[in-house]
Amino acid sequence: MANQYYAGGMTLGNLCYGLLLHLSMYILSWVLQNIIPTT
Repeated sequence: MANQYYAGGMTLGNLCYGLLLHLSMYILSWVLQNIIPTT
């Protein structure tokens, strides 16, 4: 049972990490586009 809880925690942690990574990438690209206009 402890192993299943640990595995579930790792999966949830990976999901949160992935979400934060995508969010930070999106914010970074948005900031760069606003600071350095491409048009």
